[in-house]
Amino acid sequence: MTFKKPSQKQLRSLCADVHPDDGIEPREWLKDGRTGRKSRRKAWQLCGQVAEALGQVLADGCGDDVLRNLQVVAVEPEPNASRLLVTVRVDPPSEDIPPGLELLPDPMYKALEDLVELVVDGEYDELRELSHDRLDVEDMRRRVEDECPEALVLPPRAVYRVEAVTLRDEEPGQEGWTFFLELWTDEGPAILHLEGELRESGPGFEVTLSDILP
Repeated sequence: MTFKKPSQKQLRSLCADVHPDDGIEPREWLKDGRTGRKSRRKAWQLCGQVAEALGQVLADGCGDDVLRNLQVVAVEPEPNASRLLVTVRVDPPSEDIPPGLELLPDPMYKALEDLVELVVDGEYDELRELSHDRLDVEDMRRRVEDECPEALVLPPRAVYRVEAVTLRDEEPGQEGWTFFLELWTDEGPAILHLEGELRESGPGFEVTLSDILP
């Protein structure tokens, strides 16, 4: 059966106010994505993909120092997936960070960044596992959330320099590194830092968290 949309006169006789979606067949209303959990999920999935792609482009910088210092904070539907609102923040440019030696190699940097991300996201159970159960969940939560009231963020890539790690002399085949890594807020270095150990594990590195200290 063919659905015929009622006229404006018919609609006014049935309700006090006429809205743009009044009189639309329910199947078409859902098809257009005006509502429904599925359409919202797809919109947010698209936002995540856009955020990841933009993050990679900005990290490369396209030869522009201004773009290289931008970090994607959020991507949101505005008001739906046909138009997205992108929020970025400016990381401190590398020249504002005290000069040091060269950057850490990518595998070591990735292992430390993953650790810092767990702290930023408040994943205290995973941090406890990385400490081999030496650190208490509630104690870490208190230090991060009470003793450091500013919100923590991922630090810029330039922070991960070789002076953050120290080679340990051990038995052959058991070499490792200790690290001392500052946590960061939007304003710069936070009052807390991370201490721990790094060991080579296949193509990457295994992290052991020793403590979170002021």
